[in-house]
Amino acid sequence: MREDLPKCEHLHLLQMACEKLGKAYRCRGGTPPSALRTSHAYVAKVLPQIVAEYAAWATKRPPVHRSRWMSSVRQLAGEIEVLAPSVEREGSREDNCEYPWRNGTGAVHAPCDEAFGGVIGLLADIGPIFHKVLRVAATDLAQ
Repeated sequence: MREDLPKCEHLHLLQMACEKLGKAYRCRGGTPPSALRTSHAYVAKVLPQIVAEYAAWATKRPPVHRSRWMSSVRQLAGEIEVLAPSVEREGSREDNCEYPWRNGTGAVHAPCDEAFGGVIGLLADIGPIFHKVLRVAATDLAQ
């Protein structure tokens, strides 16, 4: 991770990569690409499916505490999905990694000033295996 770039830049790339990976996975399952063009919401539901399928393959064995680890994966996938500003949050969150937003009091927040603690904390906890699984899945889905 380049320290000279704000966290939001890294997270934006992660969000886009996970979204594209989710769409590739859905295409492999038979969904026509045209059905996937109008939404960015392919991370929270699809990414845990991808991780469940590829985790044993990427790590040569399932994680020791699989249910707890998969719970963290689902939580992380949800956090990654809402990094995209166009994903519906039902008015509960305005934070995103692309555009400034106003909070409930009208103050403007810029992504480059945010810590994104939820995502960063989860990545610190499960990141190394998570990244390895995503690399294996991306390689397989690209073939």
